[in-house]
Amino acid sequence: MARLFKTAVANFGAPRYLIFDLGGEFTSRVFLKAVAKTTTVPRTASVENLYANAQIESFWKTLKGMAYFKIVPPLTFGDFEQRAAIALHYYIHFRPHSGLDGRTPIEVFRNAPVVTTPVAPPRGLLGGRVDPSPLDITFVDGERKEIPTLTRNSD
Repeated sequence: MARLFKTAVANFGAPRYLIFDLGGEFTSRVFLKAVAKTTTVPRTASVENLYANAQIESFWKTLKGMAYFKIVPPLTFGDFEQRAAIALHYYIHFRPHSGLDGRTPIEVFRNAPVVTTPVAPPRGLLGGRVDPSPLDITFVDGERKEIPTLTRNSD
Protein backbone atom coordinates (compact mmCIF):
# COMPACT_ATOMS: atom_id res chain seq x y z
CA MET A 1 0.00 0.00 0.00
CA ALA A 2 2.90 2.35 0.71
CA ARG A 3 4.24 1.82 -2.82
CA LEU A 4 0.78 2.37 -4.31
CA PHE A 5 0.33 5.57 -2.28
CA LYS A 6 3.77 6.89 -3.32
CA THR A 7 3.04 6.15 -6.99
CA ALA A 8 -0.33 7.90 -6.82
CA VAL A 9 1.23 10.96 -5.15
CA ALA A 10 4.01 11.07 -7.76
CA ASN A 11 1.48 10.93 -10.62
CA PHE A 12 -1.39 13.03 -9.25
CA GLY A 13 -0.09 14.93 -6.24
CA ALA A 14 -0.81 14.43 -2.57
CA PRO A 15 -4.48 14.36 -1.57
CA ARG A 16 -5.65 16.64 1.22
CA TYR A 17 -7.07 13.72 3.21
CA LEU A 18 -6.68 9.97 3.07
CA ILE A 19 -9.53 8.04 4.67
CA PHE A 20 -8.88 4.39 5.43
CA ASP A 21 -10.02 1.63 7.75
CA LEU A 22 -7.95 -0.02 10.45
CA GLY A 23 -6.71 -2.86 8.25
CA GLY A 24 -3.13 -3.95 8.80
CA GLU A 25 -2.05 -2.63 5.39
CA PHE A 26 -3.04 0.89 6.51
CA THR A 27 -1.81 0.81 10.10
CA SER A 28 1.64 -0.54 9.30
CA ARG A 29 4.63 1.62 10.14
CA VAL A 30 5.79 1.59 6.51
CA PHE A 31 2.46 2.92 5.19
CA LEU A 32 2.03 5.58 7.88
CA LYS A 33 5.62 6.75 7.31
CA ALA A 34 4.92 7.13 3.56
CA VAL A 35 1.81 9.20 4.31
CA ALA A 36 3.68 11.32 6.88
CA LYS A 37 6.23 12.36 4.23
CA THR A 38 3.45 14.22 2.36
CA THR A 39 1.02 16.98 3.29
CA THR A 40 -1.81 14.42 3.41
CA VAL A 41 -3.84 14.22 6.61
CA PRO A 42 -4.61 10.57 7.46
CA ARG A 43 -8.09 9.82 8.82
CA THR A 44 -9.59 6.52 9.82
CA ALA A 45 -13.15 5.59 8.94
CA SER A 46 -15.45 4.97 11.88
CA VAL A 47 -16.56 1.37 12.31
CA GLU A 48 -20.07 2.59 13.14
CA ASN A 49 -20.36 4.71 9.98
CA LEU A 50 -21.18 2.24 7.20
CA TYR A 51 -21.09 4.96 4.54
CA ALA A 52 -17.59 6.22 5.31
CA ASN A 53 -15.95 3.82 2.90
CA ALA A 54 -18.96 2.35 1.07
CA GLN A 55 -17.80 3.53 -2.37
CA ILE A 56 -14.40 1.91 -2.13
CA GLU A 57 -15.87 -1.29 -0.70
CA SER A 58 -18.32 -1.39 -3.61
CA PHE A 59 -15.43 -0.87 -6.05
CA TRP A 60 -13.42 -3.76 -4.58
CA LYS A 61 -16.47 -6.04 -4.59
CA THR A 62 -17.06 -5.24 -8.27
CA LEU A 63 -13.40 -5.75 -9.18
CA LYS A 64 -13.22 -9.07 -7.33
CA GLY A 65 -16.38 -10.23 -9.09
CA MET A 66 -15.07 -9.27 -12.53
CA ALA A 67 -11.80 -11.13 -11.92
CA TYR A 68 -13.62 -14.21 -10.56
CA PHE A 69 -11.36 -14.34 -7.50
CA LYS A 70 -13.94 -16.23 -5.41
CA ILE A 71 -14.91 -18.67 -8.18
CA VAL A 72 -11.37 -19.42 -9.39
CA PRO A 73 -8.88 -18.28 -6.75
CA PRO A 74 -5.53 -17.08 -8.12
CA LEU A 75 -2.79 -19.69 -7.97
CA THR A 76 0.12 -17.31 -7.51
CA PHE A 77 0.64 -13.65 -6.76
CA GLY A 78 1.57 -13.14 -10.42
CA ASP A 79 -1.74 -14.69 -11.45
CA PHE A 80 -3.56 -12.39 -9.03
CA GLU A 81 -1.76 -9.30 -10.40
CA GLN A 82 -2.46 -10.23 -14.02
CA ARG A 83 -6.16 -10.93 -13.46
CA ALA A 84 -6.58 -7.80 -11.32
CA ALA A 85 -4.86 -5.68 -14.00
CA ILE A 86 -7.16 -7.01 -16.74
CA ALA A 87 -10.27 -6.45 -14.60
CA LEU A 88 -9.14 -2.96 -13.60
CA HIS A 89 -8.36 -2.01 -17.20
CA TYR A 90 -11.84 -3.15 -18.24
CA TYR A 91 -13.44 -1.33 -15.29
CA ILE A 92 -11.72 1.97 -16.12
CA HIS A 93 -11.86 1.97 -19.92
CA PHE A 94 -14.92 -0.03 -20.99
CA ARG A 95 -17.46 -0.42 -18.16
CA PRO A 96 -20.08 2.35 -18.21
CA HIS A 97 -21.21 3.47 -14.73
CA SER A 98 -24.73 4.64 -13.97
CA GLY A 99 -23.33 7.05 -11.35
CA LEU A 100 -21.26 8.68 -14.11
CA ASP A 101 -24.22 9.16 -16.46
CA GLY A 102 -23.28 6.08 -18.48
CA ARG A 103 -19.68 7.16 -19.01
CA THR A 104 -16.58 5.20 -18.13
CA PRO A 105 -14.16 6.50 -15.47
CA ILE A 106 -11.55 7.34 -18.12
CA GLU A 107 -14.09 9.42 -20.03
CA VAL A 108 -14.87 11.37 -16.86
CA PHE A 109 -11.18 11.78 -16.04
CA ARG A 110 -10.47 13.12 -19.54
CA ASN A 111 -13.70 15.17 -19.49
CA ALA A 112 -14.83 13.45 -22.69
CA PRO A 113 -18.36 14.06 -23.97
CA VAL A 114 -21.06 11.44 -23.49
CA VAL A 115 -21.03 9.04 -26.44
CA THR A 116 -24.21 7.38 -27.60
CA THR A 117 -24.42 3.61 -27.58
CA PRO A 118 -22.45 2.20 -30.53
CA VAL A 119 -24.31 0.43 -33.31
CA ALA A 120 -23.10 -2.27 -35.65
CA PRO A 121 -21.35 -0.88 -38.73
CA PRO A 122 -22.94 -1.38 -42.15
CA ARG A 123 -21.99 -4.73 -43.63
CA GLY A 124 -21.92 -3.75 -47.31
CA LEU A 125 -24.38 -3.56 -50.14
CA LEU A 126 -26.97 -6.22 -50.75
CA GLY A 127 -25.39 -8.93 -52.87
CA GLY A 128 -21.91 -7.46 -52.46
CA ARG A 129 -18.84 -9.22 -51.02
CA VAL A 130 -18.06 -8.61 -47.34
CA ASP A 131 -14.53 -9.30 -46.09
CA PRO A 132 -14.27 -11.05 -42.71
CA SER A 133 -13.20 -8.93 -39.76
CA PRO A 134 -9.50 -9.13 -38.87
CA LEU A 135 -10.51 -9.20 -35.19
CA ASP A 136 -12.50 -11.57 -33.01
CA ILE A 137 -14.13 -10.78 -29.68
CA THR A 138 -12.99 -13.16 -26.95
CA PHE A 139 -13.86 -13.23 -23.29
CA VAL A 140 -11.41 -13.70 -20.44
CA ASP A 141 -13.73 -15.98 -18.49
CA GLY A 142 -14.43 -18.30 -21.42
CA GLU A 143 -18.16 -18.19 -20.71
CA ARG A 144 -18.85 -14.96 -22.64
CA LYS A 145 -19.94 -13.09 -19.52
CA GLU A 146 -17.17 -10.71 -18.47
CA ILE A 147 -14.25 -8.71 -19.82
CA PRO A 148 -14.48 -8.86 -23.61
CA THR A 149 -11.19 -8.41 -25.46
CA LEU A 150 -10.23 -8.09 -29.11
CA THR A 151 -7.84 -10.64 -30.58
CA ARG A 152 -6.49 -11.12 -34.07
CA ASN A 153 -8.70 -13.34 -36.18
CA SER A 154 -7.30 -16.86 -36.26
CA ASP A 155 -8.11 -17.28 -39.99
